[in-house]
Amino acid sequence: MPIRPRAEAGRRTVRITGQASTPPRRSRPAVVRVGSRPDRFALWAVGLGLFMALLAAATAHGAEPTAAHHAAQLLAHTR
Repeated sequence: MPIRPRAEAGRRTVRITGQASTPPRRSRPAVVRVGSRPDRFALWAVGLGLFMALLAAATAHGAEPTAAHHAAQLLAHTR
C-alpha cells in the first residue's frame, strides 16, 4: 500500500475571506444605558449606601479604641 502525501489524504481546505458571517452586535454606550433609566441608577446608589451603612454598623462594635479616644477620655477625667 503506497503512502499518500498529506494533501491528498482527504483533508479539507478552508479559505478565509475576511468577511464575517453576521455583523457584530454593537452594544449601547454606558451614557445611553444610564441616561435612559436614571431612577434605576439612583436606586442602586441608595441601596449601596444602605448596605455600606449596615456593614459599618455591624463591624463597628469590634473596633479597638484609638489613641485619640484615650486622649479624649484623659482630658474628660482631668477637668
